[in-house]
Amino acid sequence: MLYNPRSLNNKIEAFMETLLNQSVDMAAVCETWLTDPSSPITATIKSYGFSLLHNFRTDRKGGGTAIIFRPTLQVKVYNFCCSFTTFELTAAVIKTATSSLLLIVMYRTGPILPLFYQELEALLIEASSKFDLFLIAGDLNIHFDLENNITKQTLDILKSYGIKQIVEENTHIGGGCLDQVLTYSLKDDLSTSVFVDH
Repeated sequence: MLYNPRSLNNKIEAFMETLLNQSVDMAAVCETWLTDPSSPITATIKSYGFSLLHNFRTDRKGGGTAIIFRPTLQVKVYNFCCSFTTFELTAAVIKTATSSLLLIVMYRTGPILPLFYQELEALLIEASSKFDLFLIAGDLNIHFDLENNITKQTLDILKSYGIKQIVEENTHIGGGCLDQVLTYSLKDDLSTSVFVDH
């Protein structure tokens, strides 16, 4: 599940109930608006029997990414070799009996700078060289539903690495396909069930 609440602070109980009611084992969350490693929000997540990995802003409001998961899953933080300045992310390796999947939760805001494309390529080079399967889920604040130079350049980069776009419908309350789930698989097609709420 991909969820963009624009702040978990006033929605955490309803969100956790949704995870339980829909038997969700793992959720990618962007725009958490969390500001500390431990808080009443993280305590609430844990009280529902879930664990979390998250990155947050310390210098200003907004942003933040998280992976919320059941502790029965084998999940380990993944740190990329380089740091990124044009987007925020939380990354983790999820191990199963037969394979490993790299999950990247990404949030990008502000104007598109040439550096964004350079950093996106650096991320894709590292991920595709180390993993047979990876998934990018998040809010890139790029209108994937529009035909323009920004969308074309982003999609061209993604396609050059064999990445498939899963979400094509509007994901934002104001319209537009801003939230995205992108998959990469050297094996069989990666089966993905997507629920996006922004």
